[in-house]
Amino acid sequence: MTPVAFALWFFEFCLEAVGARIAYRKRLWPLFLYLAFRAGADLIDFLILLHFGPNAFYTADLIQRTIQYPLLTVLLFHVCGAIFRADRPTIKFYALYGAFVASLAIMVYHGAVQITCKNLQAFEFKANVALAIVMISAMIGKRRDADLAAYGIILQVCSEWMLTGILIAKHDVAGFYPYPAIGALLLWNLAAMRAKKPNELSEIALPLGVKIEGTAKGVGE
Repeated sequence: MTPVAFALWFFEFCLEAVGARIAYRKRLWPLFLYLAFRAGADLIDFLILLHFGPNAFYTADLIQRTIQYPLLTVLLFHVCGAIFRADRPTIKFYALYGAFVASLAIMVYHGAVQITCKNLQAFEFKANVALAIVMISAMIGKRRDADLAAYGIILQVCSEWMLTGILIAKHDVAGFYPYPAIGALLLWNLAAMRAKKPNELSEIALPLGVKIEGTAKGVGE
């Protein structure tokens, strides 16, 4: 790993850890689970790189990125629910349903094909397309209400969709992955910092900065 690559990895890891900490303190559970998993997975990947080399690291990274998708789906549906100002039970239902579908898709896909780097890349490409379509559709429907977290998801899934597609086409763009990921993490950190603790407000704030009138304590609680 070059010094620049290590600096980018370390900066990304710090953003994940700090964002998870902020999300935990603000009780933004979907964002906390997603960022905490990413931080832990990145740390494990780094240890694999040190002890087993780049090939093992690349495979482990693709596997953990695949596992991330149910968590990212939950976060996406919570953000979409906040954009549309849906009530908490509705958001929870669709978030859990989305996570179930994402998990089922992972199991069916990898049960039907051999787990190889090429097939993991193909799944990542298709998953990002699906998530991008859902998020963009929600933002088109309620563009003025889109939050920083929504733009973070768009940046994350669209950039990985394009970069993975280019990578599948046999062009080496692996070094570009950290830049949009860092941009998305910055947006999620800002979204978490903007959100306020529900018990401090008379007008309840949905996590990720969108306010509604009501008695719900917040998305993900």
